[in-house]
Amino acid sequence: MSNTSLVWLDQYFLQGAYEEGLVNLDDLPETDDFAQQSERRRARAWLVLALGRTEQAYQLFWSCAHHPGGRAGLLILTILAGQVEAGIGSWQRYCDSLREPLLSLPDGSWHAKPVILAAVGMLERYPFPDGSRAGASASIYRALLYRAANQPSDAFMALASAAEVSPLAGLIRDRWLDEVSCLPAPASTANEFSGIPPSSHGSLGRKEDAVGVAARLLLYPDLGKLQTQTQQFLDLGDWPQAMEMLRRCLVLDPEDTITLERRWRLFLKLREPEAALEDLFALVDIYERRGDIVSCQHAALEMVEVFPSSERALLKMCFLQARLGAPLALAHYGRELLKLCRRQKLLDRLTSYRLWLLRQRLTPDDREEFKSKA
Repeated sequence: MSNTSLVWLDQYFLQGAYEEGLVNLDDLPETDDFAQQSERRRARAWLVLALGRTEQAYQLFWSCAHHPGGRAGLLILTILAGQVEAGIGSWQRYCDSLREPLLSLPDGSWHAKPVILAAVGMLERYPFPDGSRAGASASIYRALLYRAANQPSDAFMALASAAEVSPLAGLIRDRWLDEVSCLPAPASTANEFSGIPPSSHGSLGRKEDAVGVAARLLLYPDLGKLQTQTQQFLDLGDWPQAMEMLRRCLVLDPEDTITLERRWRLFLKLREPEAALEDLFALVDIYERRGDIVSCQHAALEMVEVFPSSERALLKMCFLQARLGAPLALAHYGRELLKLCRRQKLLDRLTSYRLWLLRQRLTPDDREEFKSKA
């Protein structure tokens, strides 16, 4: 984040208040400073991109393409336009030109979450050949997008998929693990994990265009009614209709925990474990942001009990226990994570995770145990 004229702008992206951000940008006094002019054009570009005005964003990014943030905007626009291979080719050349590995995206805090998720979806669906350098580069970019969206476990797993092909992916992963000390929050902030004002949580990722908002209000007018209909279909065993009602509930409120709790269990009934796991990840994140420690721990415990062989679930559980300052639980799930890596012969990840565990607050006995095991 620049320390010049726009130190306040991050909050508008966190809250999804893109129109308000544009209004405040317009209210800034004129400046003759070239760097500030460029910064304001980039900020405007990221805001209008979040609002879906891609042509305007494209022109603005080109006007400041001399800056890494402007080039980052052109890259994500290329991906969103479906030119995935061309975009990743440009990304590879950019990474090759750097003297140090890129640990976060330029203008990363201005990558709006809906834009990030759309780009990630394009990258995940693109059929890169297995083991290709382009596929590894795409995974690194996807990891950096997840990092910008504050989804660390997804970021680490994206890197893990590329580490066998790209030494750069392993290097970035190890550098990130060095940064993620996960020390407990101070007592004064223990009930607010994310540092984002509570009033902003509910607005993340909910901004839509006017047509989308109108359609949503017409089709899904009442959350309580939808939840009642969901329960009726569940009682009847009509899983497809229940799933549709749950989908509509989440259109109205993407962070409705009652709906997510119902849906992950229904996904299991329908034998869609990956979808169930995604909903459990979302629940853990929501409860953590809200400071609801009991519900967060309960959802995380269900996550690892239902998916004991998921590296991603165990890694997320370890991050959570480190964040909560629970050394005994951290050591327990750390052991499970290392056992899983040994069983699956993920030796490079095993070493990285073990070193990360040793940097956390552990009991002396647990620290000695992790030191003694390669």
